Amino acid sequence: MDTRNAILGELIAIKMEMKRRGMLAGLAPFLDSAEPEIRLQAATGCLRVAPEKAVATLEALEAGPRGEVCAAAGWALDRWRVGECAVDKW
Repeated sequence: MDTRNAILGELIAIKMEMKRRGMLAGLAPFLDSAEPEIRLQAATGCLRVAPEKAVATLEALEAGPRGEVCAAAGWALDRWRVGECAVDKW
């Protein structure tokens, strides 16, 4: 779990820098990745720049096999639906 948390911290740092540079739209191609974790990270980064596709991606992940990706997608959608977005906190 420590390794996973370290990697997630690095991913957030990368997305923060992309936001600072106005480059979050560069994550959009990854919304179609074959890897669920990649789609999750791209979707959370794209909520403000490509909301329709990002939400659709999160909904598909939430409906998928139970696990960390499914739970994280559901959490991101819940926050989005009440007007919150992780991108705004970066």
